[in-house]
Amino acid sequence: MYGIAGYSLSLASGDERTLAAQSLLAGIAERGSDAAGYAYGSPALGIVVAERRGGAGGLLDAVRVPSCATQALVHVRSHTKGHPTLDRYGCGRTALEEIEGAVVTAWIDRRRPDALFLARGAGRAL
Repeated sequence: MYGIAGYSLSLASGDERTLAAQSLLAGIAERGSDAAGYAYGSPALGIVVAERRGGAGGLLDAVRVPSCATQALVHVRSHTKGHPTLDRYGCGRTALEEIEGAVVTAWIDRRRPDALFLARGAGRAL
């Protein structure tokens, strides 16, 4: 199982980015207990990624998202098949065409830190 949540905010937004990311992470915590992480992007900082083994509880207090971040993602996951490893495709259309079955995904691309990308398989909620 896994959980993904995120937000996209304008620089002018007064929303507290760290609190929003922590709230989203807490909301999906039950969806995975083996790994958790977060990433944020901003035109000034690029992409910053933080991950750790274990569930969201161990990461909640460590989450820090600066006010200049315009995009953020949080995730949790449990191992479902085999040993967890880095993907061999990277992100891109070719990788998405290789996916079979139920899927919803989100990512921030280092080449576009001002954008949040989302994709879903047929019949899946996003």
